[in-house]
Amino acid sequence: MEPILSQGYGYGFAVGLGAAFALLMVVITRVLARYLGQVQNSERFSTASRSVKSGLIASSTVSAWTWPATLLSSGSWSYSHGISGGFLYGVGGTLQITLFLFLAIQIKRSAPSAHTVSECFYIRFGKAGHWVYLVYCMATNVLISALLLLGGSQGFAATTGMHVVAASFLLPLNVVVYTALGGLKATFVSDWIHTVIIYGVLLATAFTVYCTSSHIGSPGKMYELLVQAQEAFPSETGQSYLSFNDKSMFFLTWSVAVGGLSSVFGDPGYSQRAIASDASSVFTGYLVGSLCWWIIPFSLGSSAGLACRALLTNPASVTFPNALSAFEVDAGLPVIYGMAAIFGKSGAAAGLVTLFMSVTSATSAELIAFSSVTTYDVYRTYVKPDASGKQLVNAAHISVVSFGLFMAALATALNYIGVTVGWLLSFLGILLTPEVSAVTYMLFWPKMTKLSLLIGCPLATATGIASWIGATYHYADGVINKDTLMTTEATFIGNFVSLASGAIYIAVISLLKPDKDAFDLRHLNGELTLADDVDKEEKEAVVVSQHTQKLLKRHSWLSLSVNLFVVLGVYVIICVSLYGIKRDLSKSSFTGLIVVMLIWLVTAAAYIILFPLWQGRQSMARIAKHIISGEKLEESKPNQEKSSGEATLDSESNVSIIEEHHTSKPNAVANSNNPLSKGPLEIPDYLSGQNDTTEPEYFGSASNFSFVNQLNHFLQQLDGSDTNHEKGLERFGAKPMVLADSFRDSDFSLDSISNETMHELLVAFLETWTIPCPLFDAHQLFTLAFDTWKNPYSSANDQALLYLILSLGAATSYFDSDESSPNAFPVARGLFSLALNTVPRICSQVSFEAVRVVFFMSLCACSLGDTALSYLYTGIAVRISVAIGLHKNSTVKKMPHSFDSKHHRRVWVCVWQFEKYWSFCVGRPSGLSEYVATPEVKEEDFEYAGYGDSKLFRQTSEHMKLRVSFASSLSKVHAELYNTKNELLAILSKVERFSIEIDQAYFNCRDRQLFQANVDDSVEQLERSTVIEWFWIRIYYLYLKVIIFRPFLIFSAYLGNAAASVSDSIRNKIKSGSDTCVDVAIELSNFIIKLNGKVRMSQPIIFISTYLESASTVLLFYIVSNISEISDTLARNIWNVLHATRNFLNGSYGSYLDTTKILARDGLESLHNLLIKRKNDKNTTFLDKIMKPVVIGSPMAQINSIDLQDDAGLEAVWAQTLNWISYAPQT
Repeated sequence: MEPILSQGYGYGFAVGLGAAFALLMVVITRVLARYLGQVQNSERFSTASRSVKSGLIASSTVSAWTWPATLLSSGSWSYSHGISGGFLYGVGGTLQITLFLFLAIQIKRSAPSAHTVSECFYIRFGKAGHWVYLVYCMATNVLISALLLLGGSQGFAATTGMHVVAASFLLPLNVVVYTALGGLKATFVSDWIHTVIIYGVLLATAFTVYCTSSHIGSPGKMYELLVQAQEAFPSETGQSYLSFNDKSMFFLTWSVAVGGLSSVFGDPGYSQRAIASDASSVFTGYLVGSLCWWIIPFSLGSSAGLACRALLTNPASVTFPNALSAFEVDAGLPVIYGMAAIFGKSGAAAGLVTLFMSVTSATSAELIAFSSVTTYDVYRTYVKPDASGKQLVNAAHISVVSFGLFMAALATALNYIGVTVGWLLSFLGILLTPEVSAVTYMLFWPKMTKLSLLIGCPLATATGIASWIGATYHYADGVINKDTLMTTEATFIGNFVSLASGAIYIAVISLLKPDKDAFDLRHLNGELTLADDVDKEEKEAVVVSQHTQKLLKRHSWLSLSVNLFVVLGVYVIICVSLYGIKRDLSKSSFTGLIVVMLIWLVTAAAYIILFPLWQGRQSMARIAKHIISGEKLEESKPNQEKSSGEATLDSESNVSIIEEHHTSKPNAVANSNNPLSKGPLEIPDYLSGQNDTTEPEYFGSASNFSFVNQLNHFLQQLDGSDTNHEKGLERFGAKPMVLADSFRDSDFSLDSISNETMHELLVAFLETWTIPCPLFDAHQLFTLAFDTWKNPYSSANDQALLYLILSLGAATSYFDSDESSPNAFPVARGLFSLALNTVPRICSQVSFEAVRVVFFMSLCACSLGDTALSYLYTGIAVRISVAIGLHKNSTVKKMPHSFDSKHHRRVWVCVWQFEKYWSFCVGRPSGLSEYVATPEVKEEDFEYAGYGDSKLFRQTSEHMKLRVSFASSLSKVHAELYNTKNELLAILSKVERFSIEIDQAYFNCRDRQLFQANVDDSVEQLERSTVIEWFWIRIYYLYLKVIIFRPFLIFSAYLGNAAASVSDSIRNKIKSGSDTCVDVAIELSNFIIKLNGKVRMSQPIIFISTYLESASTVLLFYIVSNISEISDTLARNIWNVLHATRNFLNGSYGSYLDTTKILARDGLESLHNLLIKRKNDKNTTFLDKIMKPVVIGSPMAQINSIDLQDDAGLEAVWAQTLNWISYAPQT
């Protein structure tokens, strides 16, 4: 029979359309490089910088699974088996995607730095294990590539009469061009364009067939035509085209689904997409991609495939009045013929376009996958381990071109042998399915051994082939040849045995002969390295934060649930139930299924077409802006960080400024007076080698030595007996460094110190650090430091954290030193100078994570309770925000690509918190004024739990849960506070102002009545009705002040939850108007007791907690003074509060804050007056409950011998008690 289209169509599409598409992709690649700075380096070529978002991942997933076999076989299955064909083909392929989703998430969790999965085999099992997996991996890559070209060339030849050899070589030609030039990112873009075209054709076909076609036009008409076709051309299986009761169809589906797992799990083209994706996009991208892909074979088979069958009795059919031959069915022509019957030759041409798109898109992915494996697993691993980024790119280019020629030659050979797509797909599964178990065990099971890999996989392949041949012999009546090997039952058995035996062999061998130690899966990523041309964004992309790790862990469980639903719910229950019905679908059921198909198709097309555009809208707008303005973005050079023209801190001058101003409170930090914000905002050109800076004299002109010269002396001193530990650095095996080895460059900042020297500095610092705050765990910190320096690129976040830890310790040591002798601690001062020189270097990289570390460490410094440090770090934070163009007073024009909107908001939040903190500390409500033109923030921007979950912090799981839970609710309050601005800030400002006035009243006037008048005045201005309500405001204000600005200390969650609970309870009960003073007093006293028992850990915490505790005590006694009867619970609580307050006044902390002493003594005064009142009332019940335990704890221990009913004894008790209460604190 003559081809339906002429050869001109074939050559026109293969050459003309291919060349046009290649030109388009080359232009897109150049635009990305010119206007977005995405210059092609080794990382971007192979991994797309690991930043691809979920929309492109979904479209790429659809494109990767839309092989020529997807389009042609789904149509052939629907033509041969009816409605079940396309439906079951889609279910089987979707199962493969969802199962691989579980693996893709684990790749991002365990090996985010990987370029290929096979790199992980090299790390776990060495060369031998690596080569075994490489054989399977590359064999999968080669056979799938041949399968793609085989299906494409055979489809082109059958449709147009084009020579199969010409099709085999011309189809991949243009793909090789744009893949070699654009790399993986070009592949993702081309995937989206291909998929958009395929969906366009599908939408036109499906809606024409079921809505507007004159031949069919409705699901009901299609139903009737299929009934007629069943009578005229019965199916080979004897089953109805409207039934799922087709045993051979199910066996064929299961065979392809099981065998196809190897083409997904083992093909590097699929894992490459997981590696290239942004970590948070993996789950969404693959899951949505699977849902969008399923509709392609189902809709195409149910429209074009069924149309071809239904119109066999219509003159519009290409083969009228005959059915299609076996050759035409095997070649996948039912799709082309069905579209031709509906649209004419233009329909056949449209079908050929979709075939072209599926071939070229999938081929591009296979080319990149092969080049990545040969580049990183062969060239860099065995040929040139020290290869530069440029050499890796060249190797990748050579691989793409050579593999393109090889796959064309192989497809040609298979064509001449007579191999079909179906035969090759089944053979591929039986031969290579054992790699599914290998890669799954490698990523998930620490006890898998190298021996199990070396023996298990080849043995499973042999077992699968033997089972395949044996089953063929059984089901084909002893005849074994190329055709009988394709028996449905035999291929299913071969695929299943190959898969199951691989899992069993590897598990059994690993358990029978285990390794001495199980492999730590966390080491996978630690051994992976990046090329020397990696840029800043690519370094950051391989760092998976704790938040993202938690997200990926949650996604792993979700993917497990999805797979259980797909396997059991869809693949077993639904499909088997449809099979078990054993009757035709009714016309209404068939119509309903088609309607669902059309709705699903429209939804999937809308998502795949529009969502990637929405996610890339900012980049497209940026490109349009540059094109319109004619600007060109400066291309980033390899391994260089862009500096955005921000600020640096000149070490010597700024140390001097801080020495001069750090005790003058507001003047050191205020926006208008901040000395750190003055001077030119410049960054020395450290990276270009043009910096002429000589060794700086960090200690001023009066000194004859610098910190650099003292570095080795410092290390030697710490290695002696003067350290806080007996063995000093010796226990870590550290040796003094030679000065020439100490700094890599000449800029003398911490990130220029050599790794070895920094390592010793860090250890020395940890061994001698004596900051009175139980915030860090030194041992865990040292472990982190060791891992960081072992692999410097593993975490830029950790590096910045270490730098700032040194800064924090040095600054604390320095400012705790004798101010009259500023050079008493030259090492601390030198470290502090280096830290000041390092901070802007970190921040000039415009890395949000690094900036956030700076702010985090600053918050820790503020939490130490050191006023000078609080001002110092607030000043640094303001300086940084000014330098990077994210402060209201900044004159620096922020680079458009520096931060995305989320990072922009979060940096604003950090600066806002610091300036609010400073304003509260110095009592300047004017600092709470709103910013100008600040971005709207969201709750998620207040991530108090971010670094708090780090293993560096000594916090119990209970405290962590409380703090994280509280941080979530606090984020809502804080975001509301920020966004509302005028209203809430005005309230807080008012509360702050009256709080200061009331504090001043305490200091200036000890007359209780006068103080009460001041309170009443404040209450009137605040529109409050009672003194109790004012005290609630006071407690709530203190709670806000403590919690908002000290969220990283252990007590924060406990204190915050308790204070919030008590405050809410007090407010609600007072508002209710009922007489609940007793209940309120009990709750408040319980709060004070718990507070006292939980938070007394260090001086800074007591400084804060006792202030709140004392204010609460005043309120407690005020309430108690109005209670006529006291319960046992309240009496016991009052005694405990009294005892704690008296001990506080007599202890070393009593002089910590004058206001605290005044408040506490005022509480005791209240109790004194209360006791006098009760004495006059002669309330013996009260005496029994309060006086007795009080006197028991006093020097008058003979309370038991006193008769409380006797007036003389009672007077004696009163005298001793009042004397005890009035006991003057020791000073």
